[in-house]
Amino acid sequence: MTGVPETLLRWLEKSWTEEIRERILAGYHEARVTTLRVNTLKTRKSDIVRELGAMGWAWREVEWYEHALILPGRTEPEVLELPMAREGRVYLQSLSAMIPVRILNPQPGESILDMTAAPGGKTTQICAETGNKAGVTACERDSIRAERMKHNLSLQGARATVITGDARQLPDLLRFDRVLLDAPCTGSGTIQVLSEGGERQMTEGWKNRILDTQAALLAKGLSLLKPGGCLVYATCSVLQEENEQQVRQAVDRGWAESVPLEPFSGEIPFLPGETGLTVCPDRQYEGFFVSCLRRTDKGIPAASSMKRRGRKFRG
Repeated sequence: MTGVPETLLRWLEKSWTEEIRERILAGYHEARVTTLRVNTLKTRKSDIVRELGAMGWAWREVEWYEHALILPGRTEPEVLELPMAREGRVYLQSLSAMIPVRILNPQPGESILDMTAAPGGKTTQICAETGNKAGVTACERDSIRAERMKHNLSLQGARATVITGDARQLPDLLRFDRVLLDAPCTGSGTIQVLSEGGERQMTEGWKNRILDTQAALLAKGLSLLKPGGCLVYATCSVLQEENEQQVRQAVDRGWAESVPLEPFSGEIPFLPGETGLTVCPDRQYEGFFVSCLRRTDKGIPAASSMKRRGRKFRG
C-alpha cells in the first residue's frame, strides 16, 4: 500500500487478523483532527470555550475526559498562534496521548516518575491532574529535548524535577508510588499517509533495538516502584511485539501483575487485547497502546545486571 513501508505491512500481519489490519491501514489514510488539553493549572475549560466561541471557532467535548477539546476544521499552527496557547493555558495533544495519565490516576502527595518525558505533555498533564501537589520527576535522555521540556513545564506552570539522562541509570534506591513509561517505539500507530509524503524507513534491526530498549526500561521502571505501586506502560505503536508481548514477558518473569483494564469509552476505537488497551488509528485517534502493571517483589533485576547506555545524569 502506497505510503506504508513493506516491512510494517509484514509486521502487522504477525500482529493482527486481516480485518483488523484493514482498519489500521484505513486509519493511516485519515486526516486527523486537531485536539487540545485545557491546562487547569492556569485556566478553566469554561473560559477557553468562551474564547473559542468569541472567535467563531467550533469545538466538541470528549466524553471520557473533561479537559479535552476537539477543534474541527482547525490546524495545529492556527492553535499555536492563539494567546491561549502562547500563554500555556492550553496544550496541543492527541487524544490517544491523554489516555495513559488517565489510567495512571496520579494523586496529590504521591511520588511519580515519568521515565521518557519530553516534550512534557504527559508530565504537565500529571501536574495538572494533581494540582501541582505531587512529587513529579521527569527524565529525558536527550539534552535538547530536556531543555524543551523545561520550557513547556514553565509555560504551563507545572512543577516537576527534570533529570537529563537515561532513565535506565536512575539510582536503585529511588522509589515511586507510580511510574509512567511512554516507551520509545516504532511509531507504527502514528502514520498519516496523506500528510507525510514519503515512506518511513523501518528495518528489522531498528525494531529489535527498540524492543531491547523497551524491555530494559520496563524492567527498570518496575524495580523503582514501591511495593504494590503501579506502572503504566504505553507506546504509540500497534504492534503486538512492542505492546502485549512486552507486558506479558514482565508478568511471566514474575516482575509484575497485569491490572485488568476495561475500555472506558465506546467513543475510543479499541482493538481486542489481553494485557492492555490498543487504540486503532482513525480520524480522531492515533494508534496507541496502554497497560497497567502492579509491582510484585519477585525477581526484578537490579540495575547492575542490566545493560545500560546513554549519558550520565545532570539535574
